[in-house]
Amino acid sequence: AAAAHPARAPAPPSLLSHAGPAAPPASPAAELGWQPELPSRYVLGRTLGGGSYGVVYLAVDRSTGAEVAVKAMAKQRPGSTRARTLKKLHREAALQARVQHAAGVVKLLGAYEDGECAYLVLERLQGGDLEAALAARGPLPEPFVAAAARECVKVIATCHSAGVMHGDVKPANFMLREPLPASRAGLAAL
Repeated sequence: AAAAHPARAPAPPSLLSHAGPAAPPASPAAELGWQPELPSRYVLGRTLGGGSYGVVYLAVDRSTGAEVAVKAMAKQRPGSTRARTLKKLHREAALQARVQHAAGVVKLLGAYEDGECAYLVLERLQGGDLEAALAARGPLPEPFVAAAARECVKVIATCHSAGVMHGDVKPANFMLREPLPASRAGLAAL
């Protein structure tokens, strides 16, 4: 196990809502004005998932031992300029910060960067995504599906009320806090 290292706490999400760094970055690694010391604060582990914009890793906070999810995103995407990619990364973090108050929204714990990647440290959810749950279990009981749909709509409505449009609503983008019960009876009780 890695030894704990003292590190600054992650930036409060409210600090991510400005248009960019207050002063010119000190180095190319500080292009977004985010904290540079991800490796001193978190130990990256296995890959949890990924998509067109990045890879999500399981990570452990060196000081607390708490598991978190770290979304790693390249600062330069194919077919886009670095400046445009950086603007999108900053916007993603700012939008995530804007909906932190909402129940059902994954919490943003910090934002870090190095020369090539930006990292969003997020609350770790144990249940995987809804698409994977559907694929693994097949059809789910109607009461569970109705409850899950209600929760998804609540999150979307909360985002809209904060001026945030989700833009990619699909089962793979809705995470379950806990794994689904093994039995259909357990599902029906949810």
